Amino acid sequence: MILVRGGGKAELIAYPIGPSLVNWVAMVPVAEPGPLPGDANWNRPASAQEVLRHFDGWDLGWFDLPGLIGNSATILEYPMVDRDPLPSWGEGRVTLLGDAAHPMYPVGANGASQAIVDARVLADELARDFPAGLAGYESTRRKATSAVVAANREMQRTVDERSRRELLRITETYRRDTGAVRS
Repeated sequence: MILVRGGGKAELIAYPIGPSLVNWVAMVPVAEPGPLPGDANWNRPASAQEVLRHFDGWDLGWFDLPGLIGNSATILEYPMVDRDPLPSWGEGRVTLLGDAAHPMYPVGANGASQAIVDARVLADELARDFPAGLAGYESTRRKATSAVVAANREMQRTVDERSRRELLRITETYRRDTGAVRS
């Protein structure tokens, strides 16, 4: 796995997902963190040249960044956005869960973990009291996820202010607390 952040705030993450496949993500801020006005236009096709212009002058030594991006069969733009917390998630027999209820920046895999917690709380609330379960789920989760959305937005905004030492401390803490293995 490689994680590299450049001076222009561009960031590259790449890791193998199979014997001959590499998933890569180029994160390039184009606006201040916050709610996206209008449509995100997810999965818009992009060209290697569009992506590579954000990494002009990068020399990663052993890692062939232009080759990785240039040889990709398909490149899609997927804006990383969040939305302000909603005043409610549902009505009657319909509710929202996960990113539909609380989209957030992908900081620390909080979107995925919050969706899992949503599902658990929803299942527990429905098992406890089926008719009132949806309202109980929303009342239990909405405040907590609103706080996570706000925290993720702030972390995205201040990522460049963190020192190398602080990032190493965060990484080591994560590895220790999750049992992640170093390679």
